[in-house]
Amino acid sequence: MTIPGHDDCARKQRMRACKVTPVVLSWANARSLNRLFALSRPGACDTIHEVGSVPVDSVPADRLPSGLLVAEHIVGRDDLLADIGTRVGSGSTGGPPLLLLADAGMGKSRLLAYAVEHARAAGLWVLEGRAVDGEATEGYRSLKEAIGRFDIESGCQPGDQLWVTWQSALRALTLTPDSPVGLAEELIRFLRAASRRVSVLLVLDDLQWSDPDELAALGYLADNRAAHGARLLLSSRTADLAPALERLLDRRVIVARNVPPLAAEAVTAMVCDCLRVDAVDPALLDFVRSRAAGSPFAVEELLAGLMRSGVLVREPATNADTAARWVVDGPRLRTIAPPTVAASVHRRLAALSPDARAIVQAAAVLGHEFDWRFLGAMTSLDERAVAAGLREAADAGLIVDDDHGGGLRFRHALTRDEVVRGLLAPERRALAHVALDLLRDSPDGAAGHGDLALALAEDAGDIGTWREVLLHIGLAAADRGALGPAVRSLRPLLPLPAAAVALAEVQGRRGDHRGVREAAEPILGSLPDDDAAVHRIRVALVRAAIAAGDLDQAEADLRYLPERSGSRDPARDVLAALIRLGRGDLTGAMTLASPVAEDATLAPDLRCEALDILGRAGRTFDVARGAAWFEQALAVAESAGDPHARARALHELGTIDLFDNLRVDRLEAARTLALEIGDPHTIAHADFHLAEAYAARSETLPARRSADRAIDLAARIGSPVLGWAWLTTARTYAHERDDPAMEAAIARAQAAAGSEALAIEAGIAGRVRGIRALFGADRAAALTHLDTAADLLADLPGHHFPHWGLWALLRSTEATLTTADEERVRGTAGADTRSNRALLAAAVAVRAGRVGDRDTATTGFAEAETTLRGYESIDWLVHLSRWTALPRARADGWGSPEIWAQEAVRWFSEHHHDPLATDCRRVLKQLGAPVPRRGRGISQVPEQLLELGVTSREVDVLLLIALRLPNADIADRLVLSPRTVERHVSNLLTKTGLADRRELALFAERLGLA
Repeated sequence: MTIPGHDDCARKQRMRACKVTPVVLSWANARSLNRLFALSRPGACDTIHEVGSVPVDSVPADRLPSGLLVAEHIVGRDDLLADIGTRVGSGSTGGPPLLLLADAGMGKSRLLAYAVEHARAAGLWVLEGRAVDGEATEGYRSLKEAIGRFDIESGCQPGDQLWVTWQSALRALTLTPDSPVGLAEELIRFLRAASRRVSVLLVLDDLQWSDPDELAALGYLADNRAAHGARLLLSSRTADLAPALERLLDRRVIVARNVPPLAAEAVTAMVCDCLRVDAVDPALLDFVRSRAAGSPFAVEELLAGLMRSGVLVREPATNADTAARWVVDGPRLRTIAPPTVAASVHRRLAALSPDARAIVQAAAVLGHEFDWRFLGAMTSLDERAVAAGLREAADAGLIVDDDHGGGLRFRHALTRDEVVRGLLAPERRALAHVALDLLRDSPDGAAGHGDLALALAEDAGDIGTWREVLLHIGLAAADRGALGPAVRSLRPLLPLPAAAVALAEVQGRRGDHRGVREAAEPILGSLPDDDAAVHRIRVALVRAAIAAGDLDQAEADLRYLPERSGSRDPARDVLAALIRLGRGDLTGAMTLASPVAEDATLAPDLRCEALDILGRAGRTFDVARGAAWFEQALAVAESAGDPHARARALHELGTIDLFDNLRVDRLEAARTLALEIGDPHTIAHADFHLAEAYAARSETLPARRSADRAIDLAARIGSPVLGWAWLTTARTYAHERDDPAMEAAIARAQAAAGSEALAIEAGIAGRVRGIRALFGADRAAALTHLDTAADLLADLPGHHFPHWGLWALLRSTEATLTTADEERVRGTAGADTRSNRALLAAAVAVRAGRVGDRDTATTGFAEAETTLRGYESIDWLVHLSRWTALPRARADGWGSPEIWAQEAVRWFSEHHHDPLATDCRRVLKQLGAPVPRRGRGISQVPEQLLELGVTSREVDVLLLIALRLPNADIADRLVLSPRTVERHVSNLLTKTGLADRRELALFAERLGLA
């Protein structure tokens, strides 16, 4: 689903964490022009996983041509970008000339493009040129290109004196110069004249191909930079660095910066950025990392090659609630090299001796990294001949030492792939047969060599070994909790019984009901009911039905798992407990789960699931108790090395944060881990709860972003989260008072409600319409909607509702909060959450004020507000609760209604809640109190301060300085940013001539302001 105006929050946060910089375009980098396709796309983010997983929004097909995958950002170069930015900034003199040194494909041209665009943004004139390879290249090629474009860059017109100087320099370049020094003197005159008007940046790329005379002229320019004032930014390949540049480096005339290979985390960020996703299938990521050797060019080309080979596929949306997505199709990743790489590989291969060529071809069949000891048997050559052939291949730039030591690898994965593609089918088959026999004879057997054995079996056409190895890989992935890779490995083996059983169990853990039935059908019809495999499949069916929210189907399937006479069946008890939990029978769920959780002899994943049930039931009335069980589940999962159980425990701990502090770090960690292992059920729930957390913080764009992801995924796997995610989306529009969008989202929530229709209706009344009424400054309507929610919730005793405290507060201000109302709130699910505790306490304080107990009302309301501020980013609810209580506080004479209204009007105005701001202004006028205006203070300025030029807002700040408040607290009180407060403090010190905050505080006291 795509909603206009959404910010690409998840991916941008990830990219910021990975320290990335937007890619910029330049004619000097022809390849970067292709990024126009990518940069024109709307802000979208998705997820890539195995077939059947759930990503979110994807790049429109018409914006990303087939075979084109380029990064939108510069990744992992923050130190270089900072250096470049300093040199090209408007306030800098540039420093000595900078030379970027890099191997081919490391992205130096992109760094230059970044410099060019930032220099132009800073108002510099940029002259770009690039040397080219080839013996027939004209002299001074890069300088001619750079200087020749000056009129386009500067807009200089004929007749202008600068134009005359430029023409003279251009003629000197065009004619054969008598000497490089004479030419350089002409260029210095021109650059000096240009620099008098605007700073000039001269950018010259690929200087390894420059002719000696051009390098000599360039060296003269570098030596005499003070004479012309232009800034120089240069690049060259490290391996082909010209002696002239080496001499400049030795003399420290220019400064060199190496552009190293990308670190592993930067490669991860770049893969995600190329695909416009926020997480990647681990198998795909390992494939790219191991083959790219840290080269940005290789990352892009590997992904493009996977697209060309049909392994990386973009599937269209299947319905209105889902978006297009990327999937990895098939158990084996393979790529096709681009034509330029292919031509280079074949040229180098053809130049080798026949023995060396045979060795390289045999090595390519063994993979990107290979064991050279196999090559003798595969080529019938002795060890000496193999060593000589490998040396020849290394000298040709085809292979290098493995970074880990002891082995060898191809210089680039694309090189290896093209060598394999050049083999005839019989050649490849014969080599694969020999290698596969060698693996079978090894101590680990063929299956122990995993992906290599799988590839060799496929190339050799050995379907039996291929199935054996693939099953081994799939079962191993399932055992370690890598659910997505397990599905990708096991699905091609259906209807093999062992694969079907394992796949059903994996899909059950993933909450994929359709996936379980796909795997189960061939088994259930062919084996007797008492077979152990059938029992395992039926357990998976129950588990998946529970995940899909179909409790009736889960109970029906559970009947096929009769209780064992005279003994306890822990797995069945856990399933029965999950069903009871889903039906709101918290006591029954805990009774069944407790013995399983306490039995240390049981499998860790089963114990984790039981602890999870205890935590979910326990947190309903005791958040701390629930958290303790989730912490125990996390400890068991980490001890057992079970990432699936760990992701679930992290997610549930994240829900505790949702109740207690609105932090999202554990929810984000759970989502990331679930993405890595391919667990869509946990991903969907984590995204929904992230949306809830952001909505509770009134951060509507991130909330909708997370809700969109949950909607897309839930629609794909049939999760009951779908209706709730639409409800959260409606809630965000309620905050923004966007009624059409809110009503549309409500309709989608109702359509997706299913068996939870009553709970959804209660949520619509209480979470959406009630909040909308409050942001419309209508207390009475808000109470009406919350009363409706309360009536509906009477039939849902175990359902968590986050606004019971708000209902109580409205009852205390707009009606009467009875003792029965108070006890009802204290006895409901979710009463122990921070917001419900705080707002119920506020309601009790209001009630005390209504009976004349002003001190209790004032103290109780202040304590409630302190409790509420334990949440992150909760100012909106603090001001809203104050506004709700404002009429009673005025009428009953307690609290600080004038201060509340003044602080609220600022906050509501700053955040565009106009109805609430207007109502606060009305109250202030009735009180005869100053009404803050946007950007202005409310304090009267004493005559002595008026003479100094102190403003009303600065007096506001001075009053709070006199109270010894730090800037952060002053910013909160005045609804300003800390930076703005710093500016006001600085202005006060300047205008008063005082030395520090202490003197300002004393000064305010002397004036009688404090």
